[in-house]
Amino acid sequence: MSLSMSTAFTASASPKEEELLVFSEEGAIISQEDQSTTLFSDDVLVGDTVSRSQQIVDYATQYIGRPYRYGGVSLLHGSDCSGFLMGIFGHFGIGLPHSSAEIGTMGTNVGSLANAIPGDVLAYAGHVGIYLGNGRMLSALNSRSGVTIESATYKPIKSIRRFV
Repeated sequence: MSLSMSTAFTASASPKEEELLVFSEEGAIISQEDQSTTLFSDDVLVGDTVSRSQQIVDYATQYIGRPYRYGGVSLLHGSDCSGFLMGIFGHFGIGLPHSSAEIGTMGTNVGSLANAIPGDVLAYAGHVGIYLGNGRMLSALNSRSGVTIESATYKPIKSIRRFV
C-alpha cells in the first residue's frame, strides 16, 4: 500500500494548528485514528523490523557533523532534534511532527532501553534522538555539537518509541 502525506493548515493557521494529512492509494484521507504508526512505503523500507531500523540508522549517520539550528528542518543546513527526526524518518515515508514532546508519544512504546533496537526513538524532556545500539544515541543535540553521537543515558529517558 502506498501512502502520500501532506501538511494542512486551518484558515487561522499557526504552526501549532498544523495537521498531517495521510492519503491512501485511492486518494482518500486516512483519519489520525486509523493511521498506522508504520507509515512507510514498501519500496523504500524492505525486510524485517530489524533491517528496516538499521536502514534508518545507516541513513541518519551520514549527517553526523551537520549543524544544529533551533527550529530548523534541513538535514544539510541545520535542524533541531525534532526537525532532524522529521527529515530522517520522512525519507522513509514516516511523518513526524516538529515537536519532541509529540514524537515521544507516537509509535509503539518498547518500554526500556533493554528492549530497544537501533532505529528506535529515544524521547527525553525536550529532546529526541535515534538509538544506535550499545547505549548510544544520534541526534541534533545543540549548537555546540550539531548532529552527534551521545550516550543514550546522558539524561533520563522518558520513553522509547518504535516506528517500523
